Amino acid sequence: LATDAKYAEGAITNYLARSLVRKGKERIYTEGKGRATVCLADISEAFSSQDRIDINALKEKGLVPMDCSYVRIEGGGVIDKALHIIADSFSPVAVKMIALTAGTATRSHTRVKRKK
Repeated sequence: LATDAKYAEGAITNYLARSLVRKGKERIYTEGKGRATVCLADISEAFSSQDRIDINALKEKGLVPMDCSYVRIEGGGVIDKALHIIADSFSPVAVKMIALTAGTATRSHTRVKRKK
């Protein structure tokens, strides 16, 4: 099922959206110190259904700068596939859109690789 931000806003409450975000236990290591925001529609265009998407995968596709170590996922546009996204934070609309397409939103704290 394809969904957009307007439909997602009416279908799921913000309270329920907060409870749908999973708390990740794994640590994701990357390089950089900056912050980036990515639109969910851009992620949907760049990845296939059921892909596991984290900050390093977003860097490989060029959706976030290489010097980024924190990523926030924002809702917007239309998504039509299940996405399994691991990020530092999500907007409520993004969580709603991910849930309505049978995907998962997992919050994880990115760790910066230490130089030896």
